Amino acid sequence: MIRFYKYIFLIAIVALGISCSDDNKLGGATPISDLITIDEVREVYKGTDITLSSSVFQGPYKTTGVVISNPEGKNIEDNHLILQATDGFSMGNMSRSIGLQISLPSAMENTYKMGDSLVIDLTNTKLKKENGDLILEASKSNIVKIKSDCKVIPSPVSLNELYNNIDKYNCRLVQILCEIYPLPPFGEGLEGDKPMPVYDAEGSITGNLYLHTLSSATFADKNVMPASDVIGIAKLKDGKGLVSMRTEDDMQNESGPLYTNWPEDFEIPSIEAGGVPSALTSYNSGTNTGTFKTGSWYLFQSILVDPVLANTAGRDRITGKQGIRMQRTLGVGKYGVVEMKFNLPHGATKISYTHGIYYTDAAVQFWLEYSIDSGATWNKLGETITSNNGFYTETLMLDIDGPVRFRIYKPGAAADGRLSIDNIYVYQKTW
Repeated sequence: MIRFYKYIFLIAIVALGISCSDDNKLGGATPISDLITIDEVREVYKGTDITLSSSVFQGPYKTTGVVISNPEGKNIEDNHLILQATDGFSMGNMSRSIGLQISLPSAMENTYKMGDSLVIDLTNTKLKKENGDLILEASKSNIVKIKSDCKVIPSPVSLNELYNNIDKYNCRLVQILCEIYPLPPFGEGLEGDKPMPVYDAEGSITGNLYLHTLSSATFADKNVMPASDVIGIAKLKDGKGLVSMRTEDDMQNESGPLYTNWPEDFEIPSIEAGGVPSALTSYNSGTNTGTFKTGSWYLFQSILVDPVLANTAGRDRITGKQGIRMQRTLGVGKYGVVEMKFNLPHGATKISYTHGIYYTDAAVQFWLEYSIDSGATWNKLGETITSNNGFYTETLMLDIDGPVRFRIYKPGAAADGRLSIDNIYVYQKTW
């Protein structure tokens, strides 16, 4: 069952192996030729328990990877660890799982820490299913630690992609935008399985992933917030797709729920369908106010664009079909805005949006502002942002009570570029 690509993998370890090996051996102990990939180990399992040996693999009988679980957080069984392949070939392999959960006889034998690079001798180990997940039963004598403090970068993935391909992401370190629904009672802890719904194109829930926290976890009592950025280990257990945080630090940018009908992606109304007033496609119109999905927006020295229709595809830094382009070189003392003309009633805990300069234009400076008096006065939020060549996501954590509205403010300059704005998310403070 060994594939020809095994030899490519062996070369990749030498060339790209995150500094956990030398040019010929891992830790001076294991010849590269003795190694097989984790996904090849997983392929051996055919539905029944199997004891492994070199004869099973027709040659190489060892595998390697880096520990991505963290025993300090206690969100994994104390005699278990999870190993992920980190060589360049495996990290680029999105057709199979590149991680493996290992069960040791006791917690006393599990002395391994997150970031440890290990070589596993598969002789007399056993592959079996436990609660629907594939487990490798091994002992401490099967394991050699090569190096400590190796870094594994999580794979960013959408909930839809993870849900539809959980087998491929199983036992891989992932980074997700976690949104809990139904909304948890205010003050509820993380313990248990918190549903993260997956939606179809029409906005209907098609299934759930779950944020999984054991009662033993050091952060089990931490309040669950409806939205956050989470790093965790993707798992498949009893047919359910799970994401397990390792420590409390794996949850960042916590906020209330996303407001209904958000994000504002400026896809509705459609220019192609002829539903857009001409003022919204003219920079200097004084009546650039239009009704979008979230409400009424004022576009001053800013226009709604469909790059394909405008023959500027690839130049506007937007996603989807439409977005906003702000004018360049307005002159000192002038300005452009993308401004909400309505209030959000429940305050705000977080706002994020994407931006980038148009095509090869000069760099642009701009900032975000908010108003708590229905737009009578505006206050700057955060620092002045410089947008250069590229496509960026900006996120600000907030603590704003009561009705609030936001705008992007681009001050006039003697010479600067055009600015793309898209995908504005605002999260409530109370619910």
